Amino acid sequence: MSIKLLMAAAIALSSCAPEFKDENKALRIDLLISGEDDETEIKINGISVLNEWSGPKRNCGHDNAEGTFTYVLTDENGTILYADGFSNLYSEWAVAEYEGRVAQDFEHTMLVPIKAAKQRLTLKKRETSGSLTDMLDTLIDCTIQKPETREISGSEVLELTENKTNVNESLDIVIVAEGYAAADRELFVERAREFATRFVTEKPFDKYKEKTNIRAVFAPSEISGITNPRTGFEGKSILGATFGTLGSDRYLETLNVFDIYTYAQKTAADMILVFANTTEYGGGGIYNDFAIVAAENEKWYEVIVHELGHSFGGLADEYYYENEPNNTYKTDVEPWERNITTMVDFGAKWKDLYDKGEAGLVEGAAYNAKGVFKAYDNCLMCTLKYQLCKVCSRIVEERIKFYLDEQNQEKQEQK
Repeated sequence: MSIKLLMAAAIALSSCAPEFKDENKALRIDLLISGEDDETEIKINGISVLNEWSGPKRNCGHDNAEGTFTYVLTDENGTILYADGFSNLYSEWAVAEYEGRVAQDFEHTMLVPIKAAKQRLTLKKRETSGSLTDMLDTLIDCTIQKPETREISGSEVLELTENKTNVNESLDIVIVAEGYAAADRELFVERAREFATRFVTEKPFDKYKEKTNIRAVFAPSEISGITNPRTGFEGKSILGATFGTLGSDRYLETLNVFDIYTYAQKTAADMILVFANTTEYGGGGIYNDFAIVAAENEKWYEVIVHELGHSFGGLADEYYYENEPNNTYKTDVEPWERNITTMVDFGAKWKDLYDKGEAGLVEGAAYNAKGVFKAYDNCLMCTLKYQLCKVCSRIVEERIKFYLDEQNQEKQEQK
């Protein structure tokens, strides 16, 4: 597909458009992504209006959007309204080889602000070569979109922290229950409360404790537990989570992304976490999508913080496999994830810290023993027993400031 986009990939934050009178509302855009890696197809499955936009009001987006997919919203005059990026399980499936692999549609939900009566959505895919391919270009008439009416039956919202500020200037985290039967409600609540207590002490989130709201949403599954092909257990959970994703026993995921967002939209959500009721080890995290964890495993907390490093911070895994080269990252292309580098464009990563002697270059990251580098030997994105390193913390903190609506203000003050 070859479509001439209206905007360049680099987004100038200073070109934000005036706020639309319905700025407090959001668009929910459900996408279906399919096809092999060289024949990707993206189509809109549905568009609806949410009563509340919990993201930033002043920020238009990132100067250089990250993720496997990047997008721009403009008004009819071509003025930039919002820009960001995301990844999807499709991206991993498209380059994976495993027994039982079949073609399928992959769901993704985008939440974007309504800032104009008509908004043009242009979306690109980042190829493994580093180039951007035009995928979608459509004008959305926000005035004719219907309100979102779907909901998860029987769900209830639990306040885990005292609300500190309005949703546009706070980091709003929502935890949803998966595989917890009605009798397991208190078990889920206990786990969610433990997360809320520990997480606000986690660097760099601890600096923003007073601007962080954490809520849980509980709805009972039919029976307790999560589907696990290895053990033969078939769960009947709300979101259909399962181990064995992409042929990996410990990879816990769900393909029902639309349902996750319907579940979470009961409250404001900048970060969505899925707590799965299982003692098996596992989890998963996808950028600007959601993170999921086996919440009854003894290492659940370390795993979920690692996974939200992926889903919230856009961080890559920093571990690698000896003598097992991986084709996910090409060593002659600079990865979009900012905590790893192939040295093709190190200046865009942590070179400033490297030049000051505050960070290093350690070979072996992103599943490759050679050709891909990280900043430190020890980091949560490599080994669970450590915290996020200085480079990863800086990246995550920038994302926090984006949701707190502080990023654009800081840039203006620096001019």
